[in-house]
Order: sequence, then C-alpha cells, then structure tokens
Amino acid sequence: MKRFLLLSLVFVLVVSCAAPSGAVFASEEGDKAVVISEEGGDEQIEDLTTQDTEQLGVSTEPMTIHDESGRADSIPPPQPDIIQLLPPELPDSPLIITAYKATGAHLHAVQIYNNSSVMQPLDGYELLFVAGDEEYPIMLPVGWIKPRSYMALAWQDESVMADGEYVLPIGDEAVAAQDISLMRSDIKPNKVIIPANYDGSLMHRFKSSAGNYTTNTTFSAGADTVLSGGLYVLPDAPDISVLEVLVNPKSCVIGQETEECYDYIKIKNTGVAPVDLSLYRLRSGYSNASSSATNTTYLSGVIEENGWMIIAHDRDGKRVSFTANDGTVWLEDVYGYVSFDLGVPPYIGSDRAVQVGRSWAYSFEAGTWRWAIPSPLNEANDFTEMAGSKGSGSSPRELVPCRDDQYRSEETNRCRTIAVARTLIPCREGQYRSEETNRCRSIATAANALKPCADDQFRNPDTNRCKKIASSDDIALADCGEGRERNPLTNRCRNVKQSIPPAASFAVEPIRDSASVFIGWWVLSGVALAAVGYGGWEWREEIGRVTRKVFRPGKSMK
Repeated sequence: MKRFLLLSLVFVLVVSCAAPSGAVFASEEGDKAVVISEEGGDEQIEDLTTQDTEQLGVSTEPMTIHDESGRADSIPPPQPDIIQLLPPELPDSPLIITAYKATGAHLHAVQIYNNSSVMQPLDGYELLFVAGDEEYPIMLPVGWIKPRSYMALAWQDESVMADGEYVLPIGDEAVAAQDISLMRSDIKPNKVIIPANYDGSLMHRFKSSAGNYTTNTTFSAGADTVLSGGLYVLPDAPDISVLEVLVNPKSCVIGQETEECYDYIKIKNTGVAPVDLSLYRLRSGYSNASSSATNTTYLSGVIEENGWMIIAHDRDGKRVSFTANDGTVWLEDVYGYVSFDLGVPPYIGSDRAVQVGRSWAYSFEAGTWRWAIPSPLNEANDFTEMAGSKGSGSSPRELVPCRDDQYRSEETNRCRTIAVARTLIPCREGQYRSEETNRCRSIATAANALKPCADDQFRNPDTNRCKKIASSDDIALADCGEGRERNPLTNRCRNVKQSIPPAASFAVEPIRDSASVFIGWWVLSGVALAAVGYGGWEWREEIGRVTRKVFRPGKSMK
C-alpha cells in the first residue's frame, strides 16, 4: 500500500509539472470541466460545460490508472490553451458632425459634412441624440452626400434650407444635452460630446487655416447659420420613350446643318408631368462598358407632358455621337448610380453600308423596331421603302401621302411641315419696318443726312461713299513707252511679247582648228590602233585557221 501511494504521488507531481497554465481538466461530475489559470500567482476557477470543451477540441475522456491491488483511478489528460482574438479596428467615419444647436432635450439643428472625395450614401447610418440619459434616434433622409459638401437636418419648421426635418418627443427642458453620435456598424462612430457649460449657441467644429477639418474635434460658438444643399437624391425612373435613333448618318457637304447629317435621338414624354433632363445622362454602346466621354452625353432642358424632342447636342452644345456597331441607348442618373432601360433593342448591323443614312425607329403599327428614313422634323417615323439600287431588279414603291399640315419636298422627296405665317410684332415708336430684312429699324438712323463730299471728291453711286475725282477712270492714262503695251483687263503696262527672235548684231565667223584639236585626233587614232592590235592578238589562232583555209591550194581533181 505504501508503494502504491508513493507511485501515485510521483505521477501526480509529473502531471502537474507537464500541464500548462490555464489548462482545462474534466471533473468526475460528468458534464462540467474546470479551467485553472495562474496569472500573477492567483488561481481562478471557472466551470465549462461538456459542450464548450468539445467545441474547443478538448477531450473529456479520463485516463485510467490501475495499482497493484487492481484499484482504478481516473485522471484527466492535459488540455490545450484557450486563445482569445481581438476584434479588428474599424476605420474612421467619412461623415462627420460639424455643427449643432440644442436647448436641453430640444435639438434644433445638426450639420453633417462628407469629409471624403467620393459620394457617400446615408444608407446604414443612424443619428442618435442623448439628453438626460434619454436616447432620441433621428431618421436620416434617403440619398447621398456629395464629396466635400454639407447636409443640414433641422427641427420641423425651424429652417427653410434644411435637407431633412425631424420631430422628437421633447423631454424635460431642464436636463442637459449630453452627446450626438453618427454611427454605422462597419465604421467608428463619430461622437460629439456636448460640454456641461453649454449655453445653447450654434457650435461649429474647428477648421484649419486651409479650410479643412482635422483631427481636432474642438467646437466653439460661431455664425448662427448651417450649410446645406449637399444631399443628392436619386431621381425616379422617367416616363421617356425612344422613337428613333440615327447612328450612321449619310455624308453631307461641309456646312450642311440638317439633322439627318448627324447622330441624333428622338424621345417623347409619355408621362403626365414635365421631365427635367438635367437629372439624367444618356449612355450609348454596350451595357458592360464603363462611362467615357465618347459614350456619355449629359442632357439639359425640360420635355413637357406628351411632348417630343430631338437630342442632337449635349448640355455644352457639342454634337452627340453614337457608336454605329450593334449598340443600344439607355438613361442613367447624372452620377451613374442607377440605370433606366428605355427598351431599345441593339441596332445590329448599323455599321453596314446598306444602313448608311437610315435610322433605327419604332413602328407603332407593327410593334417592332425597324430601319427607317430619318425624320427629325416630325414626331411620326418614316418607314417608306427606299428605291432599289442599280441592277438590283427592284422598283421604287409608292410614297406614303403627307399629312394635311405637310408638303413633299422636291429636293429630298420627304414630307415637311408647312410653315405657319406668324404675326409680326409692331415696331416701337420711333422705328419703321425694313422692306429688305423685315426687321424694325430706327427712323433716326434712316433719316440721317449723308456728310457732303469734299471739293476734290464725288459720291460713288454703288457704295455711296466719297471718292477722289483724281482717281476717276476718265483721266487720260500715260503712255507705256517703247516695247510696252497696256493690258485691256487690268489697264496696266506690260512688255510686248515677241514671237520672232531678234537678229544678231554681228556676222557669223568661221572657227579654226586649234593645236589641241589636232593632238586629240592623234590620240583617238592611237587608241583605235591599240584596240585592233589587241583583238588580233586575242584571236590570232582563229584568224590563222581562216587564213589557211582561204589560201590552201585546191585539191586535184581525179
């Protein structure tokens, strides 16, 4: 028995030395475990359930030891340490509170500033006002705050320039306002502590000399005004329908300003209220392409109820341009956060030669999109079939009759609106209507007498200007001189052209051979002789054979 006790004591000492600090041991009570941690020499004991130990990967199976007498003791195995991870640090809020005014539990106004360089949505933010240990949540409007811009929230009817209004249940006015917090779950809350000696003034946050908000969160009393206007609200889907799109216009002469020579889109307001086009921008091309200067057109103007218009220029007056290659058109809000489908199918094959000068238009009769003749001056689209090309074998079809208020142009063979005569506004007192320009002109301007010409001048009947008499055409012209004549076109002197060359002023003299010419002949003869000698040397054998054949005596005839 003494030997067993000694062995048990040695085993317990070995296990206690090997177990780390904070180890988990399973007790014999079945469903609990004990956490023992030794920090600073103090022992802390905490019960853990069996389920907790299983989630931590801790085995609760005890170890069994048998002694010599067969007695079994259960000892838990060593357990791993428990590691606690710290939460990640949240980023600073891009929206900050820059001004406030409160009277007890009455919050009059709050000013919020977007301290970033991009648009910030208010979705997910919560504004909380605390006064007298009571929390008052404030509903934020739906929208975005423009970069480096302000948004103001005010108590109802206390501001005419606020971007949003609210009404809170007013508590005890005697209590002190404590703090205002702008919070979102994924960022650090922007919290403003209201000082205990606050007197109810409009407090403004510290700004640097450069006009920027820094990490200095000091507030001080300032001007009794808040800034607003930075809230951007997404516009509703417009009641706009596309009637016609010209993406591949015909070639026109330089200076021709007719709309069918340029890209344009014809739209109509199908709603019951005017549509402000400046809230939108027109996109063209492919839907998966990013916005660029070549596929984005910023609009302007208002289209009235049931009205239609042609968009051929952007808000800056530049011509619109559409990619003539299987694209489409749609609308977006002016910042591109939301898209609005206009129901225009892709104009497939618009870059083909056969579609040059034709528009992609909607046919209300057929209920489909078809290629048509551009008609920028009329709301109705022109689906007249074009005459077949040379050699195609097709014949021109009948033209659709024009409406009662239209006539057919002899130049383009298209229907044009008959110009309605307008009543001219009567000229003001002291004016008369010019017969040439049909515009009003001042009577004093027409009645002014012309200034008399000088004694040496006369008045030109063509230009009505004074001209010197000396420059008149009736003055005798000076003689051009010998060998010159007067040009009948320019009345200027010029040299007389001669077709026969003048005779020489000296006789023809013979040219005598000089000594150098005589030597030249000798040199030429020597070169020729050397060439003949060299040829005779080169062909000496051939010349010998030919000579022998010529001078060989003839054979005797037998």
